Amino acid sequence: MGTARPDVPAEGDQPREEEFLAELTAFGGSAGNTVLRQKLGWEESAYEAVNAGLLGSSRIKTGRGRGGSVSLNAAEAGAG
Repeated sequence: MGTARPDVPAEGDQPREEEFLAELTAFGGSAGNTVLRQKLGWEESAYEAVNAGLLGSSRIKTGRGRGGSVSLNAAEAGAG
């Protein structure tokens, strides 16, 4: 069996992914990473793991800004 890595989302992270997307939607579809992580109340490693999974599945995209930012991709924004 493999060991869980903090930088790779676990298969059971779907509830966290949905929470991430819901909060991002509440911010109008885009937010800075630091502000979003603080709003979610997650440790940085948990945030980064979920963020990486959503980026990998193209549900969000990166943006600019101090500390970086993320936004919903067009398909995800239209799904809400």
